[in-house]
Amino acid sequence: MSSSPRLPPEIELQLANWALGWLLPEDVPGVAVALLVAGFDSPELVRVAGDVAPDPREVRDRFERALDETGLRVERTTARIVLTRHVCNEIVAGRLDPYDGAQVVWREVTLECPRHDANASLYDKFGGIDDSEYETDLAQSLAVGFLELFPPD
Repeated sequence: MSSSPRLPPEIELQLANWALGWLLPEDVPGVAVALLVAGFDSPELVRVAGDVAPDPREVRDRFERALDETGLRVERTTARIVLTRHVCNEIVAGRLDPYDGAQVVWREVTLECPRHDANASLYDKFGGIDDSEYETDLAQSLAVGFLELFPPD
């Protein structure tokens, strides 16, 4: 019995961006190539990876088929968690200012988050953060807390 390959975090982030509609069609072949290199394979994925100049009207359907064939389709709720996890990792690692990261979570993730989501209250806390030292420390703590609630698989 063979196990499926592990999805590298940077590709997981790209798939989340795709699910949220943020990945540009011209970037799709590169993501398809990265998936092939990571060990995922399907006939449609190979075709998408070979597109030198993808037609934006066709790339969506073809990449969606490739994601279905590989079982890699990401739902929007999961995509928001992946994006928030990425932002929180960047905050904790010191590569992203906590205030700026909190604003990304608030603007780009929370505004799409349904009110019934279990993590909505955590997102609400990110929205009230200003640029004071106390609030920056709070954003850092919230990032750590989010990573504890939603660790990578």
